[in-house]
Amino acid sequence: LDQIKAILYLKIGPPILQNIRYFKQFIFIYIYFTTFLSIAFAGVIIFLFIQYSRIIDEQNQKERLIQMGQLAATVAHEIRNPLGIMKGSTSLLKKKIENPATIELAEYIEDEINRLNNLISQFLQFVRVPKLELQEINIEDAIAEILQKYQEQYPEIGFINSVGKFEAVGDKNSLIQVLVNILNNAAHAVRSEGIKNPEIII
Repeated sequence: LDQIKAILYLKIGPPILQNIRYFKQFIFIYIYFTTFLSIAFAGVIIFLFIQYSRIIDEQNQKERLIQMGQLAATVAHEIRNPLGIMKGSTSLLKKKIENPATIELAEYIEDEINRLNNLISQFLQFVRVPKLELQEINIEDAIAEILQKYQEQYPEIGFINSVGKFEAVGDKNSLIQVLVNILNNAAHAVRSEGIKNPEIII
């Protein structure tokens, strides 16, 4: 047993060594490729999860807005009913009163009722998403149409339209609502200040 009985000599040629190198390269490429695919797949899963969570949040927010809009419509209806009665009663009082000072007070009440109605309309527009209808609007004609109403409602105020002729693209109802709000504020401010021969220039 302490003597060498045989020697086994194995000669590995270059082709075998080259095959072993190719196999090692294949193993490394396979590991890198599978690691990249795993990371990419995990990234896609995380991205889809985030998108799904965002869609769920948007859906919940839309449902809350719908519920808020329904509640706002109910509250607005309940508030507008007594306001309508108050406005009708004020109109009857103005016809029966002969004292100019008392008539002026009744007009103040009527203005405040109109202002509350406008606030309710603005609140309803805030909680609802309006559908805008874009069209070409003649600004001068739109303002003239509004001023005709205000000149009848506030005969003591001079409304001057200094807007030139030009057109814009937008939603006509929304534009008119903006102009009405501005004119209401201006007329209310002029009346409350007690200015003589007041003028509102647009």
